[in-house]
Order: sequence, then structure tokens, then C-alpha cells
Amino acid sequence: MMKQYKEIKARYPDVVLFYRMGDFYEMFFEDAVLTSQVLGLTLTKRNHGRETGDVPLAGFPHHQLENYLSKMTRAGYRVAVCDQLEDPKLAKGVVKRDVTEVVSAGTTFSGSMLDERRNNYLAAVWMDENQCGLAYADVTAQEFFTGVLPARELQSRLLSLEPAEVLCTQEDVESVRAILATLKQCTVTSAPRWQFDENSAERTLTGHMQVANLKGFGLTQMQPAIRAAGALLFYVKFLHMDSNVLLPDLRVFADDAELSLDPGTKRNLELVESLTGNREATLLHVMDRTRTSAGGRLLRRWLLAPLRDVNQINRRLDAISFFVADSVLLANLSELLKSSHDLQRLLSRLSTRRASPRDAVAIRKTLDLLPKIEKLFHLKSSESVADQLAALKQPRDLVELISAILVEDPPLAVGDGNSIREGYSPDLDELRHIGSRARTWMQEHQESE
Repeated sequence: MMKQYKEIKARYPDVVLFYRMGDFYEMFFEDAVLTSQVLGLTLTKRNHGRETGDVPLAGFPHHQLENYLSKMTRAGYRVAVCDQLEDPKLAKGVVKRDVTEVVSAGTTFSGSMLDERRNNYLAAVWMDENQCGLAYADVTAQEFFTGVLPARELQSRLLSLEPAEVLCTQEDVESVRAILATLKQCTVTSAPRWQFDENSAERTLTGHMQVANLKGFGLTQMQPAIRAAGALLFYVKFLHMDSNVLLPDLRVFADDAELSLDPGTKRNLELVESLTGNREATLLHVMDRTRTSAGGRLLRRWLLAPLRDVNQINRRLDAISFFVADSVLLANLSELLKSSHDLQRLLSRLSTRRASPRDAVAIRKTLDLLPKIEKLFHLKSSESVADQLAALKQPRDLVELISAILVEDPPLAVGDGNSIREGYSPDLDELRHIGSRARTWMQEHQESE
């Protein structure tokens, strides 16, 4: 077992390894010492034979994984989760194990780590004297952006994004840390310089987007942006994440589209944080009457990055005027949105096999609201919201599929009870029938035989 552990750990030398042992995750050697300090676990030791001797050991029950993952990533560490790939009862010799995911601050799906009303951005920076490449993505909301901006504006842009983690070359680590000094929680992660290589980054991006070149994305003359975006994608793939599902599209941001606010301005205007630390004494708290988590995240981004283009400002104002002018429509829409769930994050959880049956039902309930929302706008449409209305087509097949499979109020996990509707699977129905009346079934079976 220790040989297997060392072979897996050798592939992840700079990452803390959570190694599944039956009902526990255990850490050994330096990882045990570190996690005992960060997580407050008891540090003990176990003898592993004449060659290895006493080995430092720390561990925790497997059902507490998410809690300890969030603590480690919040402290700035990456964690590789090594799971058992076969049933120990059926295994011959050592149970097969391997890393199933690597979790970092910028890529976590942990509910205790995420704030539902703010984005959890992973950013990548390619620094140059005059121009910098910046890419940022929220894997929980399937957002992916890249672009080029003047070096003097990098700090204000990064502080507006409030990233949970920033990726850069080893040479730029100290510079990036200095830029982000005012952020309370942000992990700076170094990556090999070759990951930022222009040709390597372009191959990563074209392969991800399944295109021959990047002309269609407007990136042909934006080498710094290509370097940053390619390195970010490579990192996501390294973490055992399906980047094609999590980051299906790439958009280029314009460096002159938004007002760049320096840290002092944002602090003194008390946009999202007050000088006294009182959360209620901020512009965001006063303005935030959004009914959805995604809306709350959007409003926060808008406040930290105000528009500069007059036409875009007027389009936004026209949409607001449309709703303000019809108080009945606004009240009805607000009520419907209040009963919706966070589709962005639910769909990301579902596509990465992290979702529970309740998450799937929440998706169905939210999609069920779309026809009701469309009906509200009957004969009341406006150019300012026409694009949004056109996108509100309900995927009926998906709604019917979820309704056919899952009960209305399923348990939290698939194995906790009857998630699947009776009548959907004859085989499952028969097994349930056997399980609920086993003694009677056995008697009937004996009589029929």
C-alpha cells in the first residue's frame, strides 16, 4: 500500500494528497504534518515495516471531505483526491486507487467555499513591460474571458475581478502578489513557463475550441491573451476537469469597454466593502434587490466595472426604463425569479457529475418557469429585452426526462433512498419489491419452485 501511495504522490509532488483508506482519507509524511497544522487534525504515526519505519499520519472520515477540502483551498493549498477505484471486498491484493480530481481555490465546487452572490474566478496573467495578457474563468458558471490590457491597468482589473486564484510564471509570482496585496483571500499559483509558450497555448486553445485557428475569436494579433488563456486551460485540464464541458466558449473582453477603478477609488466609494467593515454600509448592499444568485453576481460585476461606451450605457438604461414603466410586469417577474434556482452553478455541477438528485429537480423546476416568464411578456416586448426573450426557449425534452426519472422530493444522495420514480425501471421496481417484502417473496419463490 505504501508503494502505491508513493507512486501516486510522486506524480503530484506540489499538491497535498488525500488518500482514501476505507472509511477515511489519510495523509502521510510531510502532508500529514501540514494538514494536522492547517486542519487541526491529530498527528500520529504508524509503523509501515522495516524499510519505512514509523510514518507520520493524519486523517478524517470520508464524509467530511468537502469541509476539509474547502479549508485547505482557503488556506492556499491544492489538494489531490485519491479514491478507491474498486470495491475492497472484491479486490485481489492492494485496492486500485488513483487521483480523481485536483481541487484549488479557483476551481472548487464546494458549497461552503463559494459565495452564491459573487463569482469564483480563476485568473491567469502573462506580464510584459507595456502590455499584459489576462484570462479569467468561473468554472462554476461556465464563463471564460481573455484579452490584452496596458500593464498600468492590470492591478485595477484584477482587483475588480476579485479572483480566488491567479496563475502566473514563477518569475512573476512576487509581482502578482504585490498587485493583489489588498485582496483578503487570493492564492497565487506558479506554473512552468512553457505552459505560457505562445505555440503551446495556441494548440491548447484550438484543440479546446475544435478550430483550425483563432481568427474567429479575434485573437490573431493578441499573443499575450493567447498565452494567458492557453495556460489557464492547461491548468484546468491538469486538475482532472472536463474543460470542454466547464468552459464551452471563449469571449474576448475589450480593455476600453469598462472604467478601470483604482483600489483607492473603490475603497473610498465603498462600492462593495465599507471603510468600517460594515457590510450594510456599501453601495452594493443599498442597491442589491436582485432575486437570483446569478443576478447578484452580475450586479456586483457591474458596480466594480462601470461601462464607458455611451451606446451600451443607453441600452442598459432602456431595458431598465422598460421595466420601471410597467410596475405590474416587474412585480410578477420578480415573484417568478424569486422561486428560481442558480441554473449556472447547478448545470456545472450536473455536467461534472457532482450534482445530487435534488440539484436535478431544482434545474427542472427552474426550467418550468420559462413558459410562465414568456407569457408575462405577451404583447409587451421591447427592443431592449428582445434578445433575452428570444433565449428563453424551454428545453422541453430535458424537463420531461427529469420529471420521468426523479421523484418530486428526492433525497440528497442517490444511495439515500428512492430517488427514481416507480415505473421508470422494471428491474429496479422488482428489486424494491423484493427488498420491501423479502420474507414473503422467499416463501412465494419456494412455493413456485
